[in-house]
Amino acid sequence: DVSDVLSGKDGCMKIYTAKEVSALLKERPAVTLDRLSRGEIPAYREGRYWRIPETLLSAYIEKKALSETNARREVYEKSKMEQA
Repeated sequence: DVSDVLSGKDGCMKIYTAKEVSALLKERPAVTLDRLSRGEIPAYREGRYWRIPETLLSAYIEKKALSETNARREVYEKSKMEQA
């Protein structure tokens, strides 16, 4: 049944709403909607509602975390080299 698929039961993919994603990311819904509209968070529209597959959200979070970590590491390494 469709509700089982959408709820993630039986190992099926979970699909989040924009409101659920904003709660998961601990940000205001308006910020999440802006990110969705700009295409920053991968999603699709179903009528007027955003749908965000869990797998794409997880990949987005991982990519963002790794990117920001690498940027911080580069800044740290550069400052270390300048001090030497």
